[in-house]
Amino acid sequence: MALSRREFLSRCQMVSPSNCNRMLKITTRTDVTGTIFDLEGKLAGLWVRELENCWAQAAIPDQQIKVVLKAVTFIDDEGRNLLADMHQKGVKLTAEGCMTKAMVEEIMRGENS
Repeated sequence: MALSRREFLSRCQMVSPSNCNRMLKITTRTDVTGTIFDLEGKLAGLWVRELENCWAQAAIPDQQIKVVLKAVTFIDDEGRNLLADMHQKGVKLTAEGCMTKAMVEEIMRGENS
């Protein structure tokens, strides 16, 4: 049975494995203008697919999607590639740490690192 958009976004509110040193917290906020994903932790491995699934479920025509890298401590190549793909498809990326800000700026300039 498929989840409704609301049920799925509720599931995306906080996603974390039992092993805390490998966790990604995804907090989802939706209003009339769009959806914001606040990320905290490590965007790596299976968590990249989880963010991609949340993004796919949240996509609504004519509504902005924004990803905020709040307290992201690590991004693997797969995570960086997903962020680049999201940016290319119109998702707004912002970051709050020095390294994540630098990575977002590279993605926005179209640089591959």
